[in-house]
Amino acid sequence: MNYVTNFFKKSKTFTEEFKHERLISTKIYPYPRCVIKPRNVLFGAGIIKLVFNEEKADKKYLCLLLNSSLIEYFCRKYLMNFSKLTMNLNTGILPNIPIKLLPTQKPFIILADYMLFLNATEERRTKEKELIEFVDRRIIDSLVYELYFKEKFKRDGIKTNLLELVELYLKDISNLNSDEEKLKTIKEVVEKIKNDKKIMEQIEKIKSHHWVRVVEGERK
Repeated sequence: MNYVTNFFKKSKTFTEEFKHERLISTKIYPYPRCVIKPRNVLFGAGIIKLVFNEEKADKKYLCLLLNSSLIEYFCRKYLMNFSKLTMNLNTGILPNIPIKLLPTQKPFIILADYMLFLNATEERRTKEKELIEFVDRRIIDSLVYELYFKEKFKRDGIKTNLLELVELYLKDISNLNSDEEKLKTIKEVVEKIKNDKKIMEQIEKIKSHHWVRVVEGERK
């Protein structure tokens, strides 16, 4: 470990944290802002590690859910009552966030890898801003709305199978060697999704539902 004192080097706790990937979040904020801490990195005092049952949920799946517009809205409305103040996410707040689990989380994990890669550098975040926005707010948010509101959509006459349609195009980038390959793959996947009329129609239907409009309106 570089740039640390002997206290950190001798600490078993910090040594273990250093070695492993972790799901982490900002500590003081109105809602979670999560990322996957890579191996061989230590996080500071303004960050918390999220502890969960890893047999039931993958850390990347949770990262995607917790970063969604829906969870942000839930925290702002039901945990913060739209207060302008912040909260300490390390004080028993996080267990109040409803987490829906899927038996198959792979599509969300792949999309999480897309977002982690696209946001990995400042240059990429700036250059690929439009691509990031589409993956995050059009694809991921719509899938999260479907996950949580699917029964409500059905009752209101909106039948969706967005996850199944999107999953057909998703390609895992975790085993690709170069950044160029990863970016090219993501762009190809997104282009195919944009050109799929059924997917784009379902996204528009989901986005037009009155519950979703409430959430999206509050985000703005």
